[in-house]
Amino acid sequence: MSETFEQGTPEFRKGRRRVEAAGDRLPPHSVEAEQGVLGCCLLSPNECLPAVLERLGVSGEAFYDLRHQTLARALADMTGASVPVDLISLQQWLKDRNELEGVGGLAYLSGLQDAVPSAANLPHYLDVVREKWTLRRVVRVCHETVAKVHEHAGEAMTVVNGFSAAAAEVTEQHSAVEVQPVHASFRAVIEELESFRQGRKQMKGFSTGLNYLDNMLCGLKAEEYIIIAARPGGGKTALALQMAEHVAMKCEAPVGIFSLEMGQQALASRMVFQKAGVNYQSYRNGFLRDKDGALLTQAMQQMKRMPVFVDESAGLSIEELAIRARRMVRQHGVKLFIIDYLQLLTGRSGKDYHDMNARVSDTSDGLMKLKKELKVPFIVLAQENANRERAERDRPPVLSDLKDSQKPAQDADCVMFLAEVDLTRARRDLASNDETKRAIAEAQLAWMDGAAVAGLPADIREDIEANVKRQNLYVCKQRNGPTGPVELLYVKPWMRFMDAHTKGGDEGAEVRFQ
Repeated sequence: MSETFEQGTPEFRKGRRRVEAAGDRLPPHSVEAEQGVLGCCLLSPNECLPAVLERLGVSGEAFYDLRHQTLARALADMTGASVPVDLISLQQWLKDRNELEGVGGLAYLSGLQDAVPSAANLPHYLDVVREKWTLRRVVRVCHETVAKVHEHAGEAMTVVNGFSAAAAEVTEQHSAVEVQPVHASFRAVIEELESFRQGRKQMKGFSTGLNYLDNMLCGLKAEEYIIIAARPGGGKTALALQMAEHVAMKCEAPVGIFSLEMGQQALASRMVFQKAGVNYQSYRNGFLRDKDGALLTQAMQQMKRMPVFVDESAGLSIEELAIRARRMVRQHGVKLFIIDYLQLLTGRSGKDYHDMNARVSDTSDGLMKLKKELKVPFIVLAQENANRERAERDRPPVLSDLKDSQKPAQDADCVMFLAEVDLTRARRDLASNDETKRAIAEAQLAWMDGAAVAGLPADIREDIEANVKRQNLYVCKQRNGPTGPVELLYVKPWMRFMDAHTKGGDEGAEVRFQ
């Protein structure tokens, strides 16, 4: 058990002195490595300066010694001004700006160049300087957090979220991406080609369980930010839960759900009725059939070990969501996240937003960083504005239909809109004397006599128009694939989607998650 000391006791004063002494230590740094980096730049500027500027930036902040910060900024400015770099030109550049004496004069510059026998060890010097720079940023974040702890009068989670965001920023800045020639990826391309099987779909991510959608997306892929938008009550939550069940049970991959609107019990009920194929409205009205109990029990047994984890917290900030998502990945190995829904996230803790546009835009930035950090796909549900619901119902949706902000549509890898297909005109045109109109109407209503509907139970087929809706999932943006409508049916009693023209999903697809 850890010891605690009362204030004023010798033990307490001794512990406080230890903390103060630790705070008096010099921050992590290596003057020798900094001198090595600058010496290499003077010895071989054309080869070394680009690497230094790429790894350490142009501000000079990566260097601890103030003299070295000044020299690093001068070298960056000379490079930007296309001034040739050597000992004489650097000396003159500093002299013109009254900075030469501050860095130790010509004697110190000459010593830097003479201290490095060759530029071959630059990568090692860079690694050391960058490591020390990262550690100093960690120290700064910790000191700033301690100061906030003593000064803060609000909620503790505001400080925790700020610390988490600052620590994540340090992590992101430390992760340098090395530039590689394109042929370095050829081995992975060859391995992918070798896995090709004639007649089998080449999925690069998790199957959605809907054949037409898998044809369009080729799976839910790592580091993808996917938006599914619809009007309230448009079915986006039902579609997301169906995907979650499929990924968890068929692909055997853990799924994390952030439900900012519905409680966990409500989500669980919907998933069980979806899986069992039992009429949820009949249950609510007290007309559950005898056989439905067995179907629900069987569905719950099948789903008992389904790795789906639900966070039902309302009003989450993007920092709080990031903390919880990291924990889900660490504890449960979550491979797919679903957020329901975007406009309910509160942005960054402690930040005042002048309108929803700014808040949603800031939230989208946070999701962009998080999906890259965790390297898993994010399905983010969102609200659609009311344009098409009012006067423009017949037109297909466009990216500008996303509610409150256009920033998420710009950031996302894939944007889809779920919308009901209005068949009123098609039913009317069936009786038209115009053969063209009649032919189009017959094609639009052909799904009613198709294989998908034929596979439904008789009680649903008896009143097909009341029990089944024709909906399209419009893929309006996809960075690496086609766009267009995915034709679906929504079986209202089950709250479940299915392909409009074929029975069942695509069980034969090759599923790989990269």
